[in-house]
Amino acid sequence: MLRRAVREPLLIIGLLLVLVGATVALVELHDVRAQADRDYAHCRPAQPPSDCTSRRRPSSVETSRSSSNAFRAEYALVVETGPRSTLSLTGLERAEVAPFEGAPSVEVRSRNGHTTALVAADGTTLEVPFIFSKRLFVITGAGAAVGLLGAGLVAIGLTRVNRTPR
Repeated sequence: MLRRAVREPLLIIGLLLVLVGATVALVELHDVRAQADRDYAHCRPAQPPSDCTSRRRPSSVETSRSSSNAFRAEYALVVETGPRSTLSLTGLERAEVAPFEGAPSVEVRSRNGHTTALVAADGTTLEVPFIFSKRLFVITGAGAAVGLLGAGLVAIGLTRVNRTPR
């Protein structure tokens, strides 16, 4: 009887931790995506506000074909955002990358240090749909750690259930 009193709370606590960890990570991902949308809307106009910075950076358009999509052409816009970093927007359609083809560079607009929009010479913009930051990694990492702890407790609880003599 005492063993049952120990294993059931482990299962319940473990499942709750998995739920809490997943919820924390998903809420943070949603918040980051929403912030990226707000920053894009803010920096998108032809004359962006003063808190949006703009720099020209080298770019290229790449084409690929894969058996996973019946060998349809998929396009990617690759931008050199720093001396050792690139940003690739993949899974784009031909019409989305057409304004960027042949141009040696694109205008990269940033807000609060995060790239928000890529602007072609004709003014066509593409949104950078996600903001990578230390906060994102810390919060989603904490959510994942809590979820893994919960999964471990569930595993321990289930193991004890299976070992209990009947």
